[in-house]
Amino acid sequence: MPPRTNKNSPRRLDADEKARHALSLRRAGLDFDAIAQQVGYANRSGAWKAVVRLVESRAAESVKDADVIIAMEVERLDAMLMAVWAKAKKGDVAAVDRVLKIQERRAKLLGLDAPTKTASELSGNVSVTSPVIMIPPESDE
Repeated sequence: MPPRTNKNSPRRLDADEKARHALSLRRAGLDFDAIAQQVGYANRSGAWKAVVRLVESRAAESVKDADVIIAMEVERLDAMLMAVWAKAKKGDVAAVDRVLKIQERRAKLLGLDAPTKTASELSGNVSVTSPVIMIPPESDE
């Protein structure tokens, strides 16, 4: 296993700056041979690896950011649910509606609901799409 480089070392910072420059050139439409020549990589492979590494790193950071945002949204939904739960349990219709909306939002946010399937039907020369409703089986609870 190669030794780890300090993220703040001058060598690492220079490599990161080169990779950012390489990515900006790639976005501008340059091929990897031209990028290697302009940025100072030994060959096209070095330029390609730097661009791929940077893109993958940014994608991983985006996933982490999304996870944090989802966690914050779930906390907010929990707080809202707690605010109306007692009224809903007592039968307040407006509060029950609000609880259902909060639960619907949570399920959508967390991907808890099964996806809705659609079936395509052919009517003459016109294609019509209609929803297929998936009904879960009865439980013994």
